[in-house]
Amino acid sequence: SLQTEATGNRLKSGDLVRVRLIIDAKRDLSYVLVEDRFAAGCEITERGSADETENWSFWWSAIDVRDDRVAFFIRNLPKGHHVIEYNLRAQTPGVYRALPASLQGMYATDIRAETAGDTVTVER
Repeated sequence: SLQTEATGNRLKSGDLVRVRLIIDAKRDLSYVLVEDRFAAGCEITERGSADETENWSFWWSAIDVRDDRVAFFIRNLPKGHHVIEYNLRAQTPGVYRALPASLQGMYATDIRAETAGDTVTVER
């Protein structure tokens, strides 16, 4: 099975990383977009399968993977605690900025939340 541990934002090139986004919705929401811009020294692994034996259930409506971010489209987000997880691989050594993850309403512009940004170090 896949084992996880905190990284302290220090990775080695080739490390497989499970990213966990936690959403605490204060009320029911509809049609929200969650985007996570991952650090430049990392790449998304095959649509979220870092370990071939793991089965992950996806509760969001759709996912869009780009070169610099991953976007989750959620049709209905009930009030409460929700977790989105996906996988990255640390690739290129260096120090990188990880921009904030964001949640926004697709049709309601008053719905918006962001995490703090951070720095990620990828070592050889």
